[in-house]
Amino acid sequence: MTTMTTAAPQTVERLRELAQALDTLAAQGITEFSLYVAVRASYANVFEQADRVSMVDALSAQLGMTAEAKPANGIWSHEARTDADGVRLVVTTYVDPPAQLCACGTACNHQPA
Repeated sequence: MTTMTTAAPQTVERLRELAQALDTLAAQGITEFSLYVAVRASYANVFEQADRVSMVDALSAQLGMTAEAKPANGIWSHEARTDADGVRLVVTTYVDPPAQLCACGTACNHQPA
């Protein structure tokens, strides 16, 4: 698996700053908000698809989630998502769609089953 890019330490620091800001808001009595956090494994020639999927699986498992391949609006992704305590967390990467299955049961480019 390819190692993290140099942006990872900055990303971690920004998340710590976000946590600090949320603590400050809570101390001021501001607790009604929602938060959306998306972690997307890079797909722009940085990692091969198998490496991106492994990254999503590893991070999802550490967060107690299970990732799976699924389509949304004609685009396939390998992702895990949860909504809990006002926080939507998504760990995802784009993936190639699965092969079309022919009526004969093999992967091919004609007459999907």
